[in-house]
Amino acid sequence: VASVMTSAATEALTNAVRHAQATTLFVEFTESDEFYFARYTNDGNVPEKEINEGGGLGSLRKRVESVSGSMTVTHIPEFILTVTLPKERGDIL
Repeated sequence: VASVMTSAATEALTNAVRHAQATTLFVEFTESDEFYFARYTNDGNVPEKEINEGGGLGSLRKRVESVSGSMTVTHIPEFILTVTLPKERGDIL
């Protein structure tokens, strides 16, 4: 779980700098009894069009889904990457 969340943070940071000219990445972690949630936003330029999940985001989606998680990417009113991962017995984030 920690490895997937770290990969998501790395991808969010890379895209924030590369595509949005951001200077700050905001990460919000929450959890329920069954899931971990991470929400990544930044202070960069708002995307002008729908996000195309290319190499980085596409690879991240495959990794998230390979551990039965889910991922959403929105661009209105700002870029938001949300990752949800199921908890397994013994997981520590």
